[in-house]
Amino acid sequence: MKIGMTLYTVSSRMGTPAICAETLKRVKQIGYTNVETGFPFPCPEFGAMMLDTGFTVVDLHVGLGEFQNRFDAVVATAHQLHCPRLTIPWMDPQTMNSALAWRTLAKELTSLGRRLKGEGIMLQYHNHHFEFARFDGKLGLDILYAESDPQYLKAQLDTHWVARGGGEPSAWIRAMKGRIEQIHFKDMVIQNTNPVFADVGSGNLNWPEILKACKEVGIQDCIVEEDPGDHMPDPFKSIENSLVFLKKQGLK
Repeated sequence: MKIGMTLYTVSSRMGTPAICAETLKRVKQIGYTNVETGFPFPCPEFGAMMLDTGFTVVDLHVGLGEFQNRFDAVVATAHQLHCPRLTIPWMDPQTMNSALAWRTLAKELTSLGRRLKGEGIMLQYHNHHFEFARFDGKLGLDILYAESDPQYLKAQLDTHWVARGGGEPSAWIRAMKGRIEQIHFKDMVIQNTNPVFADVGSGNLNWPEILKACKEVGIQDCIVEEDPGDHMPDPFKSIENSLVFLKKQGLK
């Protein structure tokens, strides 16, 4: 299992091409070599910048609308970056309000994943916590994976959001065995009774058990993420803290 990070964590430090280039340089200096980012990019040159900086792009987060409207452009970008996976990062919770909505999405993502597999690319779904609402007695996330084809749709679990949704991250990792290749590592603390994002290893999640489960199921990439906000005044320090913690656990 290799350590990576999602550039969304440092998105507050993106802007002009010059600022983007400086941000990528700092991420590399901290010690990351594998990255995930969103598409479309913050500037047209961003793809080339990542490769020129020496990064391996392990995943792109791409909204469903981009696939629907610009499938060929998305696939071309993935091939240019030698990126083997594309991930649906978000669905509007207001539209995912019934079992039928989740079953419909499962069919759509199976079809999309089949098209992408023909291009040599694997499709994943990244969860938040709204997927843990129940419909007809079943979690939305359970419906999605039960009704979709595991050949064409993999899980990209997020440890923080699983926990915030009421799940146990290690149990979900084990439940997705054979269907999970990447995971988002994000911690959680409670401040004034509210759950808050935290550097990996600094919060309340059971990291020894999470790491054990990841090894058991053969996860290839653990991707450090911390959503931007007031809790994280210096994203570069936060990703460094997470990297230091994971290296102490024996990861590289």
